[in-house]
Amino acid sequence: MVMLSELLRYRVTDTTGKDMKLVDLAISQLDTDYPPVTDLIYRSPTQKEESVLPWKSVKGIDRAGRQITLENFKQARDIDTLGQVVRLGRDVLDALILDLQNRRTTRANDLWLEQDDHELRLTA
Repeated sequence: MVMLSELLRYRVTDTTGKDMKLVDLAISQLDTDYPPVTDLIYRSPTQKEESVLPWKSVKGIDRAGRQITLENFKQARDIDTLGQVVRLGRDVLDALILDLQNRRTTRANDLWLEQDDHELRLTA
């Protein structure tokens, strides 16, 4: 299990050594209890423009080296192609969550993500 605030400090690298900064993660399904991360949003250290890669292009997560490894950045697409996905860092982190059934509110100070096979899921 890894916290989103910790994961956002990781670098995104490929097998050629190209290095990018992880900006955010996105989910597209909210109809499941533990939605999978579908997209990885990153930016070059020298540019402000963000790009998107599908999560399935991730080869592995190196927690000791604090990096996410990819095969390459060739599948990258423009940030405008994301549409109406939920960005975990921008839309959910530090948001006020309403529990209508139990009539209480909670602040999402951080998010727990769990890796299962090649998927990363939002678990709490």
